[in-house]
Amino acid sequence: MSASLGNEALPPAPPTTELASLVETSLAAGYERVAETLLASLALWAVEGLRAGRISPAQADQVFTALDVYLTENRGRLPALSEEAQELLLEAEHLHDAGQPFAPDLEALRALAVQLLHRAEHTMEHVR
Repeated sequence: MSASLGNEALPPAPPTTELASLVETSLAAGYERVAETLLASLALWAVEGLRAGRISPAQADQVFTALDVYLTENRGRLPALSEEAQELLLEAEHLHDAGQPFAPDLEALRALAVQLLHRAEHTMEHVR
């Protein structure tokens, strides 16, 4: 399903393995804060996609499950994610339950993602 913006059709989202690989590549290169920023952006993509009906709960969940598998398989060989990023990943892995009473709170997930993005932006201001 493709989304649209005005009269212009947007291309379909890339396969979930490609989305997860953005974070994986950054971690493998040792850029854990970049990976966390990408993770937060993916969480926002998933929350907004679920709310708008552009993606299914299973599609949203696949991205974060793929990331967790990668992190588990490479434990000890990759930089560690912050506690906030780990919490975000843990919650996002349950997006397949979206719409159920025990599903992750999308607003709380969004708030955690925004918190990570603000931290990254604040860090970048000190670098400039």
